[in-house]
Amino acid sequence: MLGIFLASVKRLKQEMREGQERIMEEKRMDDQAKRDKENEAAKGTRRLRHPRSQTVSSTSSSNDNIMDLATPVARPPRKLAHSGRPRIGLSEQEQENIRYHVHLTLAERIYPTTEKVLNRILANDPNFSIRSTTSLWRWMKKLGFTYKRTSKVVVPLDALFFMTARARYFTDIDEARSGDTKSFWHDETWCNKK
Repeated sequence: MLGIFLASVKRLKQEMREGQERIMEEKRMDDQAKRDKENEAAKGTRRLRHPRSQTVSSTSSSNDNIMDLATPVARPPRKLAHSGRPRIGLSEQEQENIRYHVHLTLAERIYPTTEKVLNRILANDPNFSIRSTTSLWRWMKKLGFTYKRTSKVVVPLDALFFMTARARYFTDIDEARSGDTKSFWHDETWCNKK
């Protein structure tokens, strides 16, 4: 075989196997060392989280060494039950009251914020079970209302172009009325007028 003796090939194969085994052994040792370090770190954090309350020494026989055995003591749970105020439950009438006040503010062409709706409800019914805007918002969400923050939305009624267009519209209407002109608008608004 290309002038190479069979014994040389076997020796090379043996050296390659030994080299691979050495590499695998080193890798195993490194992995074991990493696992040991991780276990030590985990034990250290466990000790910090759950300090042992007592150490018990016991003897298995008179000739055996005394071994310190730690008996784990169960810590009392920090939270026995639901702490804080109880959940707010609304009756069907109170849910209808929320719907009524939201639709009432919409009918009055007022933007229904949770604060405005809550103030109206509390003014109408001082014994209403919801007292905070957050709880009202959660219940409105459960009732199917979608709430979007309007503080960053430009309201067209307050915009300068809207007020100027309205002023132009009213002056045109006043001129038309003073000239005994009849005006009829059909299926279009003054906003579309140019």
